[in-house]
Amino acid sequence: MLELSLKRSELSVNAASTKNLNPDCSPDTDPHLALAVAGAPEVPVDNDMQDTSGAALHAYTQEYLAALLKPDTQAAIRLTGVHVKTPAQIEVWWEQVIQPAMYAIGDLWALGKISVGQEHLATAITQRVISIYYPLILNLPRPKGPMVITASPGEFHEIGPRIVADIFEVHGWDVYYTGANTPATTIVELIQSIEARFLCISTTLGSSLPAVSALISQVRSANLPSQPKILVGGQAYNEVPDLWRQVGADHFALSAYEGIAYIEAQLATGLDPLQPPGRG
Repeated sequence: MLELSLKRSELSVNAASTKNLNPDCSPDTDPHLALAVAGAPEVPVDNDMQDTSGAALHAYTQEYLAALLKPDTQAAIRLTGVHVKTPAQIEVWWEQVIQPAMYAIGDLWALGKISVGQEHLATAITQRVISIYYPLILNLPRPKGPMVITASPGEFHEIGPRIVADIFEVHGWDVYYTGANTPATTIVELIQSIEARFLCISTTLGSSLPAVSALISQVRSANLPSQPKILVGGQAYNEVPDLWRQVGADHFALSAYEGIAYIEAQLATGLDPLQPPGRG
C-alpha cells in the first residue's frame, strides 16, 4: 500500500553536481548545520533502543547525516540497522534521526553549501533506508480505519509524509500514502472510495500553500459521505503560527506524534473512523 517512488533524477547525480561538496562539512564544523540538527522536535522514545537520550539521538543524527553527505548508502543502512529492530524503534529513528538530518540537508542546500544533485542523492538514500525497514511494520494490525497521507499537489518533497505515514501505521491506522505531487482530484476520489475520516497533508515549500488551500477547498466541496478532518504539517508552516487556519485545515501538527494526539482526542469525543456519521 505504501508506495516508494525512486525517481531516476534522484538516483542519477552526475560528477559535476557533486564536486562542490565540502568534505569537512559536518555539524561539528558548520554552525548552520549544527543549528539545523539541534532543532529536532522532542518526541517520546522507546526504551528498547540502546540509548535514547537527547545526546545519543543527536550523535546518531550526526552520524546519519555524515553518511548522506559522503555519500554512503551502505553506511546509512548499516547505522539504521544497528538501532532499528522493532516498529517502536522505527518511530524514534524516523522522526528523531532521519527527519532532522533531512532538514539539515535542506538547510545546507538553501545556504548553497551542497548542490541540488547532492540533496536529491541524500533523499534517494533515505528513501532506500525507509523502504528496507518497512517490512517491520508491513503486517501490523490496522484496526483504526483508513486515512490518507499525501504531499502537497505540485510538490516533490515526500520524505516528511512518508515518515508520518509509517508512524501512523505503527499506531494502527490503515494508511493510504499517495507520495509526491498527487493531483487534488485523485486525492478526493481516494478519500471517497475508502471513506477516509482523516486527511494529512505535508508541505515543505511556502510556494505550495495555494495548492494546499485549493485541495482543501475541493475536499470540502466534494459530495463525500462525511467530511474528513484535515491535518497539515511541514516546514512551510513554521514561520507563521496560524498559517494552517488560512489554508482551511482543521489542525496543524508539528510532528507525527502531535498528529496522533489530535486524532486520538477526536476519537475520544466520539468521532469513530470505522462508523461515519449517518451510516448504519
